[in-house]
Amino acid sequence: GDEEVKIAVNIALERFRYGDQREMEFPSSLTSTERAFIHRLSQSLGLVSKSKGKGANRYLTVKKKDGSETAHAMMTCNLTHNTKHAVRSLIQRFPVTNKERTELLPKTERGNVFAVEAENREMSKTSGRLNNGIPQIPVKRGESEFDSFRQSLPVFEKQEEIVKIIKENKVVLIVGETGSGKTTQIPQFLLDDCFKNGIPCRIFCTQPRRLAAIAVAERVAAERRERIGQTIGYQIRLESRVSPKTLLTFCTNGVLLRTLMAGDSTLSTVTHVIVDEVHERDRFSDFLLTKLRDLLQKHPTLKLILSSAALDVNLFIRYFGSCPVIYIQGRPFEVKEMFLEDILRTTGYTNKEMLK
Repeated sequence: GDEEVKIAVNIALERFRYGDQREMEFPSSLTSTERAFIHRLSQSLGLVSKSKGKGANRYLTVKKKDGSETAHAMMTCNLTHNTKHAVRSLIQRFPVTNKERTELLPKTERGNVFAVEAENREMSKTSGRLNNGIPQIPVKRGESEFDSFRQSLPVFEKQEEIVKIIKENKVVLIVGETGSGKTTQIPQFLLDDCFKNGIPCRIFCTQPRRLAAIAVAERVAAERRERIGQTIGYQIRLESRVSPKTLLTFCTNGVLLRTLMAGDSTLSTVTHVIVDEVHERDRFSDFLLTKLRDLLQKHPTLKLILSSAALDVNLFIRYFGSCPVIYIQGRPFEVKEMFLEDILRTTGYTNKEMLK
């Protein structure tokens, strides 16, 4: 019908407008009403239209104006390196839907459903992965109520030694007993050193479980008197609290592995990867260490820190080659044994059955 002709004419003129062709001819089979529609549409698009011939041989041609704005309609917009990273990060966090992607395409390409679906599949792959980001110099840590507790941890005494050895080596093994403070403090040592020396950094720290990733991230943020999602963030499957300012991201082994399997471009802007609780070997951590060992050759500035409470040191030294080992003493926390009667007495809990 008339509507189909109008749609076809619209598409044809849009293609002509942005193409290299200078002149376009419509067939003589068009009615006078349809030719009138083309004249109006051409005028609105800044094109010149003219009808020639008589009767059944009357045909219509459309031309581009010489020196018209349409000739310069295609403008280029060059983005800076930082802007590209920021845009990529936002698209990964908020993937474009199929409908939005279709609407962003030029009208002439909207009918190409297969191209849209293929691009959409590419975009959907980004979900559940770590974002690209830019290494930045960390902000100064804030004072908090946890400062005195931090300084009492066994790992605190070895701060300078840990930072120095990490700077001098690509791979470092850290064996720290439970309660030594290695999980929360070692990433902070790196942040504080980078702030002190004005060095940009970006750190990924993996945990074997989602709950641990969230809990450690929240604790570290609290110790630095920050809100989660600023300098300190976390990313687990289906949940993320990061921003373009995030320099220390806690994640699960699976999230980092999924990121690396999709391409290692993310690691090109990462300065340190800390694999915590590496002794809890599972299918994710073993594959992750294999992939990271290969990537160490590709990214010369990347540092890998393996941390554990019970590390088979010789196994990892053989696997990664000669690398230093730092031992940190633990601190036993007092554990009280209490029986049900003690708890009832302490809380003063009673019920009717107990009073009989």
